[in-house]
Amino acid sequence: MATAREAAGAGQAAAGGRMQDALQQVLRGIGAISGVDGAIIASRDGLLVAGGRGTSERLEMKAALAAAIFGAIDRAAANIDLGPVRAALVETPTRSLQMLSLSDLLLIVIAEKDADIARVRAGMAKAARDLAKHSNAG
Repeated sequence: MATAREAAGAGQAAAGGRMQDALQQVLRGIGAISGVDGAIIASRDGLLVAGGRGTSERLEMKAALAAAIFGAIDRAAANIDLGPVRAALVETPTRSLQMLSLSDLLLIVIAEKDADIARVRAGMAKAARDLAKHSNAG
């Protein structure tokens, strides 16, 4: 018979597994949007939480760099009295980097230059709602 501690640990592992499943489902949904090259979820300090396509080293690097960019934008916005940043968009000649704050996490999407930014943003907003529902239900 399992002890209370073992039962609690098993419950936490199951909840963690359900959250990982929800994160991967969100990433698959965003990845299905035309023009999206990849999507990852990172902690605000840049640790990879969940990733889609790519090697783990490459995903970890993208998570760290995107979180650093988001953090710099957030600090700069605070310095000019804009308040906390909810979302950020960085466009280059070949790609866009879109980031959305999910409280203590960041949803990070890299898309081709011709991707429909509004559609990507809508997908990111839906992902945020889905994850909020999942975390409130769990």
